Amino acid sequence: MDKLSIIIQTGNWPEIIKPQVNLPKKSEKKVNALKSVCKNPLDFIEKFNPDFCAERYEIYNNETVALKSGMIKLSELKFAYEPDTAIDLISAWLVNASLYVRLEIDLHLIKDIARELYKEVFMFNIAEFNLFFSKLKRGHYGNLYGRFDGMTICNAAIEYRSKRGLILSKLPEEEQNKII
Repeated sequence: MDKLSIIIQTGNWPEIIKPQVNLPKKSEKKVNALKSVCKNPLDFIEKFNPDFCAERYEIYNNETVALKSGMIKLSELKFAYEPDTAIDLISAWLVNASLYVRLEIDLHLIKDIARELYKEVFMFNIAEFNLFFSKLKRGHYGNLYGRFDGMTICNAAIEYRSKRGLILSKLPEEEQNKII
């Protein structure tokens, strides 16, 4: 077996070809500020629960204001804590939303739905994430009663993201670069 096949099978990448994932400079300040408030992933998930965020981020009550808020993005959480921190946060919010619509959701599926939803919302900052879930609960994306499932939620996220993209495309390039 050749050396490349062994590396691929074992995952033992030499340092020079290991995929590098570094914290973008513009994210460093947000990550450090967050870590000073929440020391570990569990602390973060407990403190950034839906009730706390609903109150704290209620001033970001439309897509434009939430987009421009400058809050930490879900994709940046892996730099502050662990790779699955955003997935765990989304899982907690999905459970909360299912309780809100009084629909039991299979707890075995929560993490799977959270992973798929993350693919649609990883670029959202916390204010946008909060606004998305607030709109989801209020029925902005249709009635969730009786159909709280992964596809319904991901489709709602795609709709939100589409509007987000339109808003972002209308901003000056300098402002876009601050957000992206």
